[in-house]
Parts: sequence; C-alpha cells; structure tokens
Amino acid sequence: MTRHIVPPFQIDRPIFVKQSFQAFDKMWEVGQIFNWRELNADYDRIVTMYNADYFFHDDELAAARDEKMVGDGLLNLEIEALHQLVDEINLKVKTKTKTEKDYIQKKCGFSKIRDKQIGYIRRWRITYSNRFE
Repeated sequence: MTRHIVPPFQIDRPIFVKQSFQAFDKMWEVGQIFNWRELNADYDRIVTMYNADYFFHDDELAAARDEKMVGDGLLNLEIEALHQLVDEINLKVKTKTKTEKDYIQKKCGFSKIRDKQIGYIRRWRITYSNRFE
C-alpha cells in the first residue's frame, strides 16, 4: 500500500488553497492565499486541513504575491527586520531633533513582540513620518 506523504506545514511560509472550501464568511478558491494568522484561525485546524490537502506551499505563488504586495509590508517582516527598521527610523529622528526630550517624545517605540512592534511602527508613521522624510 502506497501512502501519500504530505510535506510538513511550515508556519513561516504562506499557504495557498488547494481545494475550494467555505470559511470565515467567504468562499476560498483554488490558488488564493489563505492568511490564517490574520484571520485568527486555529493553528491545529489549519494543520489538519493542510494534511487533508486543502492547502499547500508554493514558492512561485509566494514570490508573485510579494511582487504585487499591497500595504505597508510590515506583516511580511520578521522581528529582526522590524527592529532594524526601528533603528533606521530613530536615527532619522535623532538627526532631526534638537533636544533629547524632543527625541524621546518622537522616536519610534521598541518591542520584542512582533505584532506590538508593527503597531509601534504604524503609529509612528501616522503621527510623525511626514515630519522626518
């Protein structure tokens, strides 16, 4: 008896729909990206569906998606890259502020928590980015 071996589900890679299904008040069609993290989908359920051939990883689709990315792109960055971005932002702020108090008030916040760091960067961009570009 031959078993179908499914490659392991990798949380750091995007998954795409392999079989159409309905979830989160939407019909998901073959080839669509399934942003399970943004949808707050249950990890165990996603792995089960992946193993049942509802999803698959595809590097070519992921690369094409990255080229057409809409938005600020922060969700695609890992925590190290986010920290590097914060360092660059704060360097700009440091060079353009006159006092330490002004710098402390206008610098971008720092967090080890990825989602919180994204929030700090987005808040800084909304509040101050037009003053430091």
